[in-house]
Amino acid sequence: MPNAAVTLAQAATELGISRRQLERDVRNGAPVAKHGRRGAGHTTLVYTDAVRAWRGARDSSTDGPCLLAFASEIPEIIAAAAHETFLAMTGPHKRATAAALAEFWYRASCALADRLRTNNPDVPEVVSIPDKIDTLRRISRDL
Repeated sequence: MPNAAVTLAQAATELGISRRQLERDVRNGAPVAKHGRRGAGHTTLVYTDAVRAWRGARDSSTDGPCLLAFASEIPEIIAAAAHETFLAMTGPHKRATAAALAEFWYRASCALADRLRTNNPDVPEVVSIPDKIDTLRRISRDL
């Protein structure tokens, strides 16, 4: 290998990703120079160039177009589920939950898009609000 083996923290910094993401990559098959274990002096070591190449190969896989298509549908899928949840609710606090469901939609959509973006940087940001979420927002404002 052209570069020296480094700790996960050092490699993550060099790769511009979080250590947690690099740990997920290692669990998913990223190349490792030395598997670590618990205790001082037993840390996992990786070759940054090898991990970079592995990540690049995964990013350019044939799943790219499928992933992008799915990512673009996520906000609508979650919006439909949130709206169905609202419609199924009964009781005196139904209207008060509309704002919480709209907030959940935003957080869940963004979290999923961010996670997918770790494998494919072309996954778009969540920018438009689906009609069903806009309806929930209007209901919550009418309280």
